Amino acid sequence: MAELTALHTLTAQMKREGIRRLLVLSGEERWCFEHALKLFEVDHDYDASLEEISYALEKVEPGVTDRFVSSYEKTREQIRM
Repeated sequence: MAELTALHTLTAQMKREGIRRLLVLSGEERWCFEHALKLFEVDHDYDASLEEISYALEKVEPGVTDRFVSSYEKTREQIRM
């Protein structure tokens, strides 16, 4: 259950922080965002939502997904302490 919560939180963070990049730089930003949002909020398929938003973000800014995940994991570890 903790992993599901972590995935949910990470996906939400990536969606919030990444949508601005998508809106500015990607030609597919609207569809990617709407599809990821549907997967996340309607289907509750957090893995697929993360994959969708990661794909779009990586097209715009390579390496950003790894940075988000790393940042999230550091924050999560600090919260546990």
